Amino acid sequence: MSHNKTLITALLVLTGSAAFLFGNPESTRITLQEWVNVRSLISEERENWAAEKDQLLVTIELLEKEKSVLLEEIEHREKESEATRNEERDLAEALEQERARSRELTEIISGYENALQRLVQRLPDPLHRNLRPLINRLPESEEQARQLGLSRRLQTVVGLLSQMDRFNNSITVESEIRQGGNGVAREVSVLYFGLASAVFADTDGDLVGLGYPAEEGWSWESADEYRETILRLMAIHRGNRPAEYVELPFALR
Repeated sequence: MSHNKTLITALLVLTGSAAFLFGNPESTRITLQEWVNVRSLISEERENWAAEKDQLLVTIELLEKEKSVLLEEIEHREKESEATRNEERDLAEALEQERARSRELTEIISGYENALQRLVQRLPDPLHRNLRPLINRLPESEEQARQLGLSRRLQTVVGLLSQMDRFNNSITVESEIRQGGNGVAREVSVLYFGLASAVFADTDGDLVGLGYPAEEGWSWESADEYRETILRLMAIHRGNRPAEYVELPFALR
Protein backbone atom coordinates (compact mmCIF):
# COMPACT_ATOMS: atom_id res chain seq x y z
CA MET A 1 0.00 0.00 0.00
CA SER A 2 2.83 2.35 0.92
CA HIS A 3 4.58 1.38 -2.37
CA ASN A 4 1.52 2.45 -4.37
CA LYS A 5 1.43 5.73 -2.59
CA THR A 6 5.03 6.36 -3.34
CA LEU A 7 4.49 5.57 -7.08
CA ILE A 8 1.43 7.86 -7.23
CA THR A 9 3.37 10.60 -5.51
CA ALA A 10 6.25 10.23 -8.04
CA LEU A 11 3.84 10.37 -10.91
CA LEU A 12 2.21 13.49 -9.54
CA VAL A 13 5.57 15.10 -9.04
CA LEU A 14 6.64 14.20 -12.59
CA THR A 15 3.33 15.39 -13.99
CA GLY A 16 3.61 18.60 -12.14
CA SER A 17 7.20 19.05 -13.28
CA ALA A 18 6.24 18.31 -16.91
CA ALA A 19 3.34 20.73 -16.75
CA PHE A 20 5.63 23.31 -15.27
CA LEU A 21 8.30 22.75 -18.01
CA PHE A 22 6.11 22.48 -21.10
CA GLY A 23 3.24 24.72 -20.19
CA ASN A 24 0.37 22.42 -21.07
CA PRO A 25 -0.17 18.76 -21.95
CA GLU A 26 -0.95 19.37 -25.65
CA SER A 27 2.22 21.37 -26.17
CA THR A 28 4.14 18.73 -24.32
CA ARG A 29 2.70 15.98 -26.54
CA ILE A 30 3.61 17.83 -29.73
CA THR A 31 7.13 18.53 -28.48
CA LEU A 32 7.63 14.90 -27.50
CA GLN A 33 6.31 13.76 -30.86
CA GLU A 34 8.72 16.05 -32.72
CA TRP A 35 11.55 14.85 -30.52
CA VAL A 36 10.64 11.23 -31.28
CA ASN A 37 10.52 12.04 -35.00
CA VAL A 38 13.91 13.70 -34.84
CA ARG A 39 15.38 10.74 -33.00
CA SER A 40 13.85 8.40 -35.57
CA LEU A 41 15.25 10.48 -38.45
CA ILE A 42 18.68 10.56 -36.81
CA SER A 43 18.60 6.79 -36.40
CA GLU A 44 17.55 6.32 -40.01
CA GLU A 45 20.28 8.67 -41.26
CA ARG A 46 22.83 6.79 -39.18
CA GLU A 47 21.74 3.50 -40.72
CA ASN A 48 21.81 5.01 -44.22
CA TRP A 49 25.23 6.54 -43.58
CA ALA A 50 26.55 3.19 -42.33
CA ALA A 51 25.35 1.50 -45.53
CA GLU A 52 26.67 4.28 -47.73
CA LYS A 53 29.96 4.26 -45.84
CA ASP A 54 30.42 0.56 -46.55
CA GLN A 55 29.60 1.16 -50.20
CA LEU A 56 32.01 4.09 -50.34
CA LEU A 57 34.76 2.01 -48.78
CA VAL A 58 34.22 -0.69 -51.41
CA THR A 59 34.21 1.95 -54.16
CA ILE A 60 37.38 3.56 -52.78
CA GLU A 61 39.10 0.17 -52.69
CA LEU A 62 38.09 -0.51 -56.32
CA LEU A 63 39.26 2.95 -57.36
CA GLU A 64 42.59 2.43 -55.62
CA LYS A 65 43.07 -0.84 -57.50
CA GLU A 66 42.07 0.81 -60.77
CA LYS A 67 44.46 3.67 -60.00
CA SER A 68 47.28 1.20 -59.43
CA VAL A 69 46.50 -0.56 -62.69
CA LEU A 70 46.35 2.75 -64.55
CA LEU A 71 49.67 3.88 -63.05
CA GLU A 72 51.29 0.63 -64.16
CA GLU A 73 49.78 1.04 -67.63
CA ILE A 74 50.99 4.66 -67.81
CA GLU A 75 54.49 3.61 -66.76
CA HIS A 76 54.45 0.82 -69.36
CA ARG A 77 53.22 3.18 -72.05
CA GLU A 78 55.86 5.76 -71.10
CA LYS A 79 58.56 3.12 -71.44
CA GLU A 80 57.11 2.04 -74.80
CA SER A 81 56.87 5.66 -75.86
CA GLU A 82 60.50 6.26 -74.89
CA ALA A 83 61.55 3.12 -76.76
CA THR A 84 59.53 4.28 -79.77
CA ARG A 85 61.18 7.71 -79.63
CA ASN A 86 64.58 6.04 -79.44
CA GLU A 87 63.73 3.86 -82.43
CA GLU A 88 62.45 6.86 -84.35
CA ARG A 89 65.61 8.77 -83.50
CA ASP A 90 67.78 5.85 -84.60
CA LEU A 91 65.80 5.50 -87.82
CA ALA A 92 66.08 9.23 -88.48
CA GLU A 93 69.85 9.09 -87.95
CA ALA A 94 70.15 6.02 -90.20
CA LEU A 95 68.02 7.73 -92.85
CA GLU A 96 70.19 10.84 -92.72
CA GLN A 97 73.31 8.70 -93.05
CA GLU A 98 71.79 6.96 -96.06
CA ARG A 99 70.92 10.31 -97.59
CA ALA A 100 74.48 11.52 -97.00
CA ARG A 101 75.88 8.38 -98.63
CA SER A 102 73.40 8.78 -101.47
CA ARG A 103 74.51 12.38 -102.04
CA GLU A 104 78.15 11.29 -101.95
CA LEU A 105 77.48 8.44 -104.36
CA THR A 106 75.55 10.80 -106.63
CA GLU A 107 78.53 13.14 -106.82
CA ILE A 108 80.89 10.25 -107.58
CA ILE A 109 78.63 8.82 -110.28
CA SER A 110 78.11 12.27 -111.80
CA GLY A 111 81.87 12.72 -111.98
CA TYR A 112 82.29 9.39 -113.78
CA GLU A 113 79.43 10.20 -116.15
CA ASN A 114 80.95 13.54 -117.09
CA ALA A 115 84.34 11.91 -117.69
CA LEU A 116 82.77 9.12 -119.73
CA GLN A 117 80.83 11.59 -121.88
CA ARG A 118 84.20 13.01 -122.98
CA LEU A 119 86.03 9.69 -123.10
CA VAL A 120 83.56 7.82 -125.32
CA GLN A 121 84.28 10.36 -128.08
CA ARG A 122 87.86 9.03 -128.16
CA LEU A 123 86.91 5.36 -128.49
CA PRO A 124 87.64 3.42 -131.68
CA ASP A 125 84.62 2.86 -133.90
CA PRO A 126 84.21 -0.91 -133.24
CA LEU A 127 84.19 -0.41 -129.47
CA HIS A 128 81.97 2.65 -129.73
CA ARG A 129 79.41 0.67 -131.74
CA ASN A 130 79.42 -2.17 -129.21
CA LEU A 131 78.96 0.26 -126.33
CA ARG A 132 76.30 2.42 -127.98
CA PRO A 133 73.39 1.01 -125.91
CA LEU A 134 75.26 1.87 -122.70
CA ILE A 135 76.45 5.22 -124.04
CA ASN A 136 72.88 6.19 -124.86
CA ARG A 137 71.98 5.60 -121.21
CA LEU A 138 74.36 8.29 -119.96
CA PRO A 139 72.18 11.17 -118.67
CA GLU A 140 72.47 14.47 -120.53
CA SER A 141 70.70 16.58 -117.88
CA GLU A 142 70.00 16.61 -114.16
CA GLU A 143 66.33 15.86 -114.79
CA GLN A 144 67.22 12.80 -116.86
CA ALA A 145 69.66 11.71 -114.16
CA ARG A 146 66.93 11.89 -111.48
CA GLN A 147 64.58 9.87 -113.66
CA LEU A 148 67.15 7.15 -114.27
CA GLY A 149 67.95 6.66 -110.58
CA LEU A 150 71.26 5.87 -108.93
CA SER A 151 71.10 2.10 -109.42
CA ARG A 152 70.64 2.27 -113.20
CA ARG A 153 73.24 5.02 -113.53
CA LEU A 154 75.75 3.01 -111.53
CA GLN A 155 75.13 -0.06 -113.71
CA THR A 156 75.78 2.04 -116.82
CA VAL A 157 79.04 3.47 -115.46
CA VAL A 158 80.30 0.06 -114.32
CA GLY A 159 79.29 -1.53 -117.64
CA LEU A 160 81.12 1.09 -119.70
CA LEU A 161 84.27 1.00 -117.57
CA SER A 162 84.46 -2.80 -117.56
CA GLN A 163 84.00 -3.06 -121.35
CA MET A 164 86.53 -0.31 -122.00
CA ASP A 165 89.02 -1.91 -119.59
CA ARG A 166 88.63 -5.28 -121.31
CA PHE A 167 89.29 -3.74 -124.71
CA ASN A 168 92.24 -1.75 -123.36
CA ASN A 169 93.90 -4.89 -121.97
CA SER A 170 93.71 -6.88 -125.19
CA ILE A 171 94.88 -6.84 -128.78
CA THR A 172 91.91 -6.70 -131.11
CA VAL A 173 91.66 -7.13 -134.87
CA GLU A 174 88.81 -5.50 -136.77
CA SER A 175 87.95 -5.23 -140.46
CA GLU A 176 87.33 -1.62 -141.44
CA ILE A 177 87.29 0.64 -144.47
CA ARG A 178 90.13 3.10 -145.08
CA GLN A 179 90.80 5.43 -147.99
CA GLY A 180 94.12 5.22 -149.78
CA GLY A 181 96.16 8.07 -151.16
CA ASN A 182 94.23 7.91 -154.43
CA GLY A 183 90.94 8.35 -152.58
CA VAL A 184 89.84 4.76 -153.19
CA ALA A 185 88.23 3.04 -150.19
CA ARG A 186 89.73 -0.29 -149.26
CA GLU A 187 89.03 -2.94 -146.69
CA VAL A 188 91.85 -3.20 -144.19
CA SER A 189 92.65 -5.19 -141.07
CA VAL A 190 93.12 -2.95 -138.04
CA LEU A 191 95.20 -4.22 -135.15
CA TYR A 192 94.29 -2.32 -131.94
CA PHE A 193 96.75 -2.29 -129.07
CA GLY A 194 94.18 -1.58 -126.41
CA LEU A 195 93.11 2.05 -126.48
CA ALA A 196 96.63 3.36 -127.04
CA SER A 197 97.32 2.90 -130.76
CA ALA A 198 96.65 0.76 -133.82
CA VAL A 199 98.11 -0.28 -137.17
CA PHE A 200 96.28 -1.26 -140.33
CA ALA A 201 97.07 -2.87 -143.67
CA ASP A 202 95.09 -4.16 -146.62
CA THR A 203 95.45 -7.68 -147.98
CA ASP A 204 97.89 -6.62 -150.68
CA GLY A 205 100.06 -4.63 -148.33
CA ASP A 206 99.69 -1.52 -150.48
CA LEU A 207 97.81 0.50 -147.87
CA VAL A 208 99.36 0.63 -144.41
CA GLY A 209 99.12 3.12 -141.63
CA LEU A 210 98.88 4.05 -137.95
CA GLY A 211 96.02 5.13 -135.73
CA TYR A 212 95.81 7.16 -132.50
CA PRO A 213 92.94 8.28 -130.26
CA ALA A 214 91.86 11.89 -130.87
CA GLU A 215 89.28 14.27 -129.39
CA GLU A 216 86.57 12.99 -131.72
CA GLY A 217 87.17 9.41 -132.72
CA TRP A 218 90.52 8.15 -133.91
CA SER A 219 93.02 9.81 -136.21
CA TRP A 220 94.42 7.67 -139.04
CA GLU A 221 97.47 8.33 -141.17
CA SER A 222 99.43 6.42 -143.77
CA ALA A 223 102.81 5.07 -142.73
CA ASP A 224 104.64 3.83 -145.80
CA GLU A 225 107.99 4.15 -143.97
CA TYR A 226 106.78 1.44 -141.56
CA ARG A 227 105.23 -0.79 -144.23
CA GLU A 228 107.58 -3.74 -143.71
CA THR A 229 107.28 -3.54 -139.91
CA ILE A 230 103.46 -3.32 -140.02
CA LEU A 231 103.16 -6.23 -142.47
CA ARG A 232 105.51 -8.32 -140.33
CA LEU A 233 103.44 -7.51 -137.26
CA MET A 234 100.25 -8.55 -139.06
CA ALA A 235 101.84 -11.84 -140.12
CA ILE A 236 102.95 -12.55 -136.56
CA HIS A 237 99.43 -11.92 -135.27
CA ARG A 238 97.92 -14.23 -137.93
CA GLY A 239 100.47 -16.91 -136.97
CA ASN A 240 102.28 -16.79 -140.29
CA ARG A 241 105.55 -15.76 -138.64
CA PRO A 242 107.22 -16.63 -135.35
CA ALA A 243 106.93 -14.13 -132.55
CA GLU A 244 109.59 -11.42 -132.40
CA TYR A 245 110.07 -7.91 -131.11
CA VAL A 246 108.74 -5.27 -133.47
CA GLU A 247 109.38 -1.57 -133.06
CA LEU A 248 106.69 0.92 -133.95
CA PRO A 249 106.30 4.64 -133.26
CA PHE A 250 104.09 5.52 -130.31
CA ALA A 251 102.86 8.94 -129.32
CA LEU A 252 100.71 10.18 -126.45
CA ARG A 253 98.00 12.51 -127.70
